[in-house]
Amino acid sequence: MDWQSLPYMLPIMAAGIISLSLTIYTFIHRRNSMLLKIFVFIMASLSIWSFGYAMEIYLTDLSTSLLLAKIEYIGIMSLPVGWLAFAFSYGGMEKKMTRRNIALLSIVPAIELAICWTNYDHLFYRGVEMGAGVLPMIKPSYGPAFWVNIVYSYSLIFAGIYLFLRKALELGRNYVHQGVILASGVVIPVVGNIIYLSGLSPLPAGYDITPLLFVFTGIILCAAAAVYVAVSGQFTPPYWQAPVLVLIGSGFALWGIVSLAVLTFKSATIHVAKEFKK
Repeated sequence: MDWQSLPYMLPIMAAGIISLSLTIYTFIHRRNSMLLKIFVFIMASLSIWSFGYAMEIYLTDLSTSLLLAKIEYIGIMSLPVGWLAFAFSYGGMEKKMTRRNIALLSIVPAIELAICWTNYDHLFYRGVEMGAGVLPMIKPSYGPAFWVNIVYSYSLIFAGIYLFLRKALELGRNYVHQGVILASGVVIPVVGNIIYLSGLSPLPAGYDITPLLFVFTGIILCAAAAVYVAVSGQFTPPYWQAPVLVLIGSGFALWGIVSLAVLTFKSATIHVAKEFKK
C-alpha cells in the first residue's frame, strides 16, 4: 500500500466501524420493532460496502480489487431496498412490507448481483484496468447492467424520499422539517454518488465518498428510529427530543467523520498543489 492513500482509506474505514457499531448496538436492542430490524439491515449493508471499499483502497492488485468491488455490491444493491422498506415502516405502512413485497423488490438487485459476479456477456463490466496516480484503484468501463442498477437504485431511494415527505405533509406543518431532514439525509449521498460517476469530483480519480456520506444518513435514521420506537410507533416533535444516548453517539460519530474528512481534503489539496507546481 502507498502511504499516500492512507488519508483516503481512513475515513472509509471509520464509516465501516461506525456502521458496524450501529448494526450491533441496534441488533441487541431491536426488541420486536420492525423499524429497528430494517435499520439493522441498512447498516449491515453499509458496513459491507464501507469495509470492502476500504480494503479495495488498501490493496492494489487488479484481481483482488475486482473481487472486493464485487463484494461491495452485496451491500450497495441491498441498501436501496432497505431504505424503501424503512420509509414504508416509518410512514405507518408496515403491512405493505410483507416478505412477498420485499422479495419482489429484491428481484432486480439479485439478478444484477448475479450479473456483476459473473459479468455475463460483459453486461456489467465492459472492461477493467488498474488506474495510476495517488490512488491506484480499478478503473471499470461499465456495461448496460450497471446503469440499470443505478436507475433502479435511484428509483427506490427517491420513492422513499417521496414517502417521507408525503407523511410529513399529512401530519401538518410542525412535522414538515422531520421529513425534510430525513429526505436530505439520503439526497446528500446520492448527489455525492452522481458527482463521482460523472467524473466531476475534485478528489483523486476513482475515490468514491458515497459510503462515507451514507453514514450521516445512518445517524439520522438511527435518531428517527429511536424516537419512533420510544413512543411506541407514534410520531413525535423535533429530533432533539431523541434519547440522549443516540445524540451523544451521533456527536462522536460526526466529530470523527468530519475530522477524517478534513484530513482527506487537506491531503487532496496538497496533491493538487504539487501537481500544479509541476
